[in-house]
Amino acid sequence: MKNNQKGFLIPLLIIIVAALVVGASAYVYTKNKSSHAQASAITSDQAIALVSNLPEVKAYMKLFSGPDNTSLKTGGKVGISVDSATPDGYVVWVFEDMPDHTATFARYDVDASSGKVTKETIDP
Repeated sequence: MKNNQKGFLIPLLIIIVAALVVGASAYVYTKNKSSHAQASAITSDQAIALVSNLPEVKAYMKLFSGPDNTSLKTGGKVGISVDSATPDGYVVWVFEDMPDHTATFARYDVDASSGKVTKETIDP
């Protein structure tokens, strides 16, 4: 091989290797990004809707049939909100909001990827 060709071959190999490294890195980045997007398929609003549709929560919410959806017994209003959120899911809090305090009915874990709802339990 002539010296001209050797001098051209080394930079060409470096460029090819660099292109492969950049291409592989881009592939791994987009693959990880799409798998993270799939893990967060359920939104916080959807998590609240899933919990609101549970039979026990529907029955609890029926207790608030007074003016402005208040309880005829206590005067409190029903509340349902996302208490906390992580990439894995949401904790949805169902409660009664009264003027001087809140009373928790239940908290539910909602899996962000599957939408599975699990009632949290408190160990005695």
